[in-house]
Amino acid sequence: MQLPLPTPAHADRGAAPLRAGQVLSLSAEAAAARAALGAAQLNDRMAQHTASCKICSTALQSMRARATLSRRAAAVLVAAAVGVLAGVVVPGLLAATGDAAPAAAAAARLAGAAATLLAAGATLAASIARKLEAKIAEFVYVEFSHATNE
Repeated sequence: MQLPLPTPAHADRGAAPLRAGQVLSLSAEAAAARAALGAAQLNDRMAQHTASCKICSTALQSMRARATLSRRAAAVLVAAAVGVLAGVVVPGLLAATGDAAPAAAAAARLAGAAATLLAAGATLAASIARKLEAKIAEFVYVEFSHATNE
């Protein structure tokens, strides 16, 4: 495919239009700059874009707040599950003797189910926090390779 380049230098030379591969390749100056900076500095998305982009920096702040909230929710839910197990289930099962045994056992099973739901909620909140942290990392740094770019 031929792509015309509407630049004065191209028009003055009367050269044939460049192919897409030639247009998209790095110039010698760009290749030298890449070598001088190194991949880490070139792929630093925070310095290159996020810090100066109002939309991205606002999104990053929002994601950080949601990740913090998710981590705190996970911690609270784990603490609640442990509290239910320690405060209701274990004492209820230990005290389940005599005439009150069936009622105490039923209460302990119900509390055990509640503790299971709390633990599941904690797992979900922790999973959400991990996914948000992975997205947050993309605002800061992303390794890029043309070979893996699809």
